[in-house]
Amino acid sequence: MVNKPDKNVSRLRRHRRVRGKIHGTAACPRLDVFRSAKHIYAQLIDDAAGVTLASASTVEKDFDGYGGNIDAAHKVGVTIAKRAAEKGITKAVYDRGGFVYHGRVKALAEGAREGGLEL
Repeated sequence: MVNKPDKNVSRLRRHRRVRGKIHGTAACPRLDVFRSAKHIYAQLIDDAAGVTLASASTVEKDFDGYGGNIDAAHKVGVTIAKRAAEKGITKAVYDRGGFVYHGRVKALAEGAREGGLEL
């Protein structure tokens, strides 16, 4: 039997590498994404102050439907863009969290762009 590397360990290694290159500010925060099997989460983070400016996820009470598909990720992207606009944020840096830019991670980014957030 062949031992395969743990996927989450590889993801965290990629995430550390990406985080070394991007940094969010109050004017252009970092749009951080976390994807689990059943849900997807997004946060706008000001790394200079160390605070979360806005967040959206599929576990919120007002979200209806299954949270682990592309449609749900798109809805979360539109929601985070709307909440960013309410706070006067128009630009963000996309942090895919070590996940491959495909499927739900891509759908969230496209939803945020459709909602008016410039990534």
